[in-house]
Amino acid sequence: MDGYLAPRMRPGDSRKKFSVDAGLSGGYQFGLSSISLSAQQDLTGKSNGTELQASYSFTIPFVRKNVFIPRVSITWQSQKLANYLWGIDQETYLKTLANADELTLNPYNVTSSVVNFSAGITHVYRIDDHWNTLAMGQITSLDESITKNPAVERSLDYSFIFGVAYTF
Repeated sequence: MDGYLAPRMRPGDSRKKFSVDAGLSGGYQFGLSSISLSAQQDLTGKSNGTELQASYSFTIPFVRKNVFIPRVSITWQSQKLANYLWGIDQETYLKTLANADELTLNPYNVTSSVVNFSAGITHVYRIDDHWNTLAMGQITSLDESITKNPAVERSLDYSFIFGVAYTF
């Protein structure tokens, strides 16, 4: 079991504002498979929201230097968190009205908790005893309560990460 603090950025132009979540995560590994669970709560009072996530992954060792880790996840977000992340508040609406160069975003409230499903893969390539590369990709299917927001242009959210790591 691990405890953590994590910043959470809002999508879109309001990324200048962020909240801080505190959470607990844990998991169980059996053979090449693992299950992990996490729970986090907003500490800053920006959303007062909660998120729960469950994931299943399995490791596919591929030729000595390559490892592939496919993963599926389900994420539940409370109505408060979903509205903070995916809704359009009155302040944002008024800001878009005041700026003629911006698209006007009408207020939108997410009125229930949401469930998003994700699938992803991680690839680790071991260059030598100390250096590794890491590539991750994930696709998330957004809940219908989120996609009803006219400002949300698609029902799928994509994320990609590439990194290099040095192990001492």
